[in-house]
Amino acid sequence: MIRYRHCDVARIRRQLREPPTDRDPGDVETASRESLVLAHEAFTLGDGDARALAERVLYATHAYHCFAAPMQTTLAVVWANLSRAKLRPLLVDRVGRPTLTYDEMCRHLEAAVEEADRRDHGVLERLDDQGLVLYAKNWWTSTHGFEEELISTLQRSSHAVRQMLFDNLSDELGGDGKPHIELRAAALRGFGVDYQPDDAGVLDHGGAFDDPDVLTEAFSVANVRTLYSLLPDPAWSLGSFYTIEAFFPAVCRRILAALRRRGTAEDDLYYWALHGEVDVEHSAEWLEGIKQAEFGDDVHARIVNGAINHLLARSELFTALSQRVPSRVA
Repeated sequence: MIRYRHCDVARIRRQLREPPTDRDPGDVETASRESLVLAHEAFTLGDGDARALAERVLYATHAYHCFAAPMQTTLAVVWANLSRAKLRPLLVDRVGRPTLTYDEMCRHLEAAVEEADRRDHGVLERLDDQGLVLYAKNWWTSTHGFEEELISTLQRSSHAVRQMLFDNLSDELGGDGKPHIELRAAALRGFGVDYQPDDAGVLDHGGAFDDPDVLTEAFSVANVRTLYSLLPDPAWSLGSFYTIEAFFPAVCRRILAALRRRGTAEDDLYYWALHGEVDVEHSAEWLEGIKQAEFGDDVHARIVNGAINHLLARSELFTALSQRVPSRVA
């Protein structure tokens, strides 16, 4: 793999800590050439090292720039080239039809979530203490930016669906109690992982990029959600967010069981007990909000495609997790 001077995570983190200036520390032509090669190797050829770098570059750019497109010239070119290449397979048709009625959409979404639960979540029942730490680091990394991405989706949505999104966002920001990012931080500590993010929320003061326990697939899941939320058409993002609300109760049940086997105090299980209940309501509210918006049937189909593509990216993470825990299972 060639040396990608403009696709270096440490360099990008430094760039994004400073306001953009007329004197961009780089060469646009070289940045474009490097990032096009990296994008091809990572997302077309599937080279593992290139994919690891590309996903981390995208994640760093999102995390250190408020989950929005960068303004620095060379970095904007790198981000655009990598984003286009990553998005290409995420916009494919998984339904096989250009339109779905609302009821058909609901059936497809329910089936996709049920399939993901059967396919992916068994590994959660086999995690020992070390496996729980591994899961926790990747869970945090893959879910970081949830509120910002929800805000982006709200911005791009019609007024008919904005109230549902706003109500969900209000819950996340603490309208029903403590902000959920604080609850997630407490949950992380419950796994025995120190909550030490840097100013962009990246674990271990930014060390997550080099932590061998934080898998490329975790960065990928977060990037899928961010890129969907930045599309002008919010349908893909609506689908991906629905799946988060719909599958998480099944995850919570398994994590609660694992933590109780570990002897975790009930007070430290609050986050998982809470979301095991409220996300059932949230997913139902999500569908009702989509119904009330009276979208066209083509939008229903894109919502399902966004849901399925997000679940497939997430499945890659669970496959990678399962390959790391065999020696750690009971």
